[in-house]
Amino acid sequence: MKCIKLTNNEYEYLTNDVLKNEFANIPIKRTVSLTYELFVSEEDADAIRDFLGERLQMEGFDKNYNLTQKGAIIEALIDKFFCV
Repeated sequence: MKCIKLTNNEYEYLTNDVLKNEFANIPIKRTVSLTYELFVSEEDADAIRDFLGERLQMEGFDKNYNLTQKGAIIEALIDKFFCV
């Protein structure tokens, strides 16, 4: 298991858009310093990263193919799940 530290924006995106359906069984722990920690196996990290890659393609860019705010959050999450 690997611990992934999340910012508040990353936590909000994961809990509202990713973890509530496909990966609902993965627990997130809130720390004393008001950050969040997600503990995942390598297999779960791969699956979440793949899912996030698809979401990035669908909703991470505006009509001019510029990265959106949501896209930046998704890219940061992809990087974090890649390092597991």
